[in-house]
Amino acid sequence: MITNPLAPGHVRYAEYTEQFIAEFRGNPFLETLPEVMEAEDMKAAMIQPPSEYDFERMRVRRPAERRLAAGGLLYYRDAVGIHVELAARLTNLLRWGYVARNPMHPAFQAGIAARERAIRVTGKGDDLFVSAAPLPQQYWPTATGLTLLGITGIGKTVAVEQWMKLYPQLYIHSSYKGQPFVQTQVTYLRVQCPDNGSIHG
Repeated sequence: MITNPLAPGHVRYAEYTEQFIAEFRGNPFLETLPEVMEAEDMKAAMIQPPSEYDFERMRVRRPAERRLAAGGLLYYRDAVGIHVELAARLTNLLRWGYVARNPMHPAFQAGIAARERAIRVTGKGDDLFVSAAPLPQQYWPTATGLTLLGITGIGKTVAVEQWMKLYPQLYIHSSYKGQPFVQTQVTYLRVQCPDNGSIHG
């Protein structure tokens, strides 16, 4: 495993595992992902315990110091049923999303090239306008999605971040089945959006 100081997740060199689902076989992006977890294992991996708290040592501290130390509980994260359900759905989205994005399939690179050619950028500065020309039907998007709604502060972002801890953020590929395969796989990308919905992050 490689430590990446610029990313909260880990960076790993890809290692491949035979897949039990036929659609997942022969896809290095899927074969390098960790084994899918059972609900209890997922829940245990998503918990973020508070820092070690020495009750005996804290007992002799002044009350103001004990209150200050207890503030660390704000960073405690537990995983309950809804978190595990969300993690299972995100896991399905991630893995099945790679089926149509197999880099070993001849149509994969052709699709990327077609999408790049379709992008139209005009103007500059604050008048920048991005559009896309129509794509042939074989390159239409196949991605599925998920909408997560809730009031501010209920824990939507934290729940997704807990799931992200289950996967390395980047995989470095160098060869696959004896053939050169130089790719950097971004498992997930977290984009912080401003409150007002503007495009200026």
